[in-house]
Amino acid sequence: MSLLQWILVGVSVPVVVVVLLGLVAWFVGRRLDADHVSQGVLHLRRRPEEAFALIADVKSYPSWNRMTGVERLPDDAGREVWRQRFGRNSVVTTTTINEPPRRFQQTIADDHKFFSGTWTYEIAPTAEGCTVTLTEHGTVHHAIPRFMMKYVVDPALYLKGQLKAMAAKFGEEPRVEARRLR
Repeated sequence: MSLLQWILVGVSVPVVVVVLLGLVAWFVGRRLDADHVSQGVLHLRRRPEEAFALIADVKSYPSWNRMTGVERLPDDAGREVWRQRFGRNSVVTTTTINEPPRRFQQTIADDHKFFSGTWTYEIAPTAEGCTVTLTEHGTVHHAIPRFMMKYVVDPALYLKGQLKAMAAKFGEEPRVEARRLR
């Protein structure tokens, strides 16, 4: 074989492998449940009111978590709506439960229809401070990302990151327990 033929074979084999892997991910992902439930529990040495104040102050999120910006949007039926930015990506969230100092929930609507769901924070007092339980009820609308969340990426990755960032904001070591409920 000539050098050009060797180059074409060398380039086309990886391309074929990637395409085949993509097709397998798509095929398997289409058969997976689009919905999932993940949960993380953070133990803090803070009063529930302090934890709730941090969670409910959406405009301050970029000062302590991985968000790069937030923008207040017009209310929806009297509920706060925010665009939360993560670099080039963003999601729109609506505050659907606001019960200080015990529960706060945001409903997530991805502009690109990649995913949707809710993040519900439940705060309970303890002898040492409080626990913050963050439960994600999520729907991944497309097959390949669904496959990735099932077999490649930890579905609780973002909520664990949020809880660890909360602990860091309070100057505490993150003590997080994570669970995949469904």
